Amino acid sequence: MKEEYTIDDVQYMVSLYCPGKCRNCNVWQRKKEEVTKNEIDLFLFEKALQSKALRKASHFELTGGESQLSSKYVDVVKLIARYKPDAIIHTNISGWYPRRHFEVVKECIRHIRPLNFKIDISLDGRPENYKSIRFVEDGFYKSVETAKLLKQLNIPIRFIMTTFKEIYRDIEWFVGFAKEMGVGYYIGYPRISSFYFNNSDKEFNFTKEEIAEIENLLG
Repeated sequence: MKEEYTIDDVQYMVSLYCPGKCRNCNVWQRKKEEVTKNEIDLFLFEKALQSKALRKASHFELTGGESQLSSKYVDVVKLIARYKPDAIIHTNISGWYPRRHFEVVKECIRHIRPLNFKIDISLDGRPENYKSIRFVEDGFYKSVETAKLLKQLNIPIRFIMTTFKEIYRDIEWFVGFAKEMGVGYYIGYPRISSFYFNNSDKEFNFTKEEIAEIENLLG
């Protein structure tokens, strides 16, 4: 018997819109109307949730942009909760909107179990180096405030660090700070994407020595 094709893990871009300025991403330079005009309608997303291909789907990555700024975000979570009540939902956020993040997550966990609702917060290096990557005023401290608020909701939280050239030597500090805050952590390499980040003009290469140093810091 021919095995039917099924999908376990779904990535859904809630909205590409993001007003936050970052060195390695150009999305913030594009007008909101431009980046939101081709978003997938919730009606289509709901139809997909009911399809045979997604009948075994159990993990949903809700991406952006700054997805939790979208008025659709909570509605997307509600739809997943309706059709896939045991699903894991994961979202990466900047943490720059502490009260907004808190209220959105608080509403979401009314519909999905808190332990199944996972949030990653970008935290690229210690405060003095963070500013070389993320240009939002007091962005580091806003991200930390968001982590403190979300911890009150008893959901899984991690800090995320991207190993940009300017900050990769902060890896050890980053791990220690995440442990001090009582959250998980994840470290990844940068990505270039002409569509997703509109940042193909920011391409760069690590030297062999830098890669070896990063790998050594990762232990």
